Amino acid sequence: LLIYFGESDSKDCGQCDVCRRKNESGVTNYLYRMLRDKILAVLKTEPSRRLNSLVELVADRDGSPEQVIRVIRFMVDAGELSLKDDRISLAPEA
Repeated sequence: LLIYFGESDSKDCGQCDVCRRKNESGVTNYLYRMLRDKILAVLKTEPSRRLNSLVELVADRDGSPEQVIRVIRFMVDAGELSLKDDRISLAPEA
């Protein structure tokens, strides 16, 4: 929805399902944004990557594999990433 309305980033509302799950997951907003930025940076240089490879690469730098997987799930739910056949990529823009 953000892309449709011309927005590239949003602040956490704390009300929607995605924000509430993020708050309940134990991933702080700071860690979420840091891991999100690293995931996006990797996928901008390599548009499609195996999920395990991406998790290992990002977790090796910051965060645990479980935290990276949680962030990826949030990003898929938010429509920022696409997951197909164990490959993760940036979601196509509408």
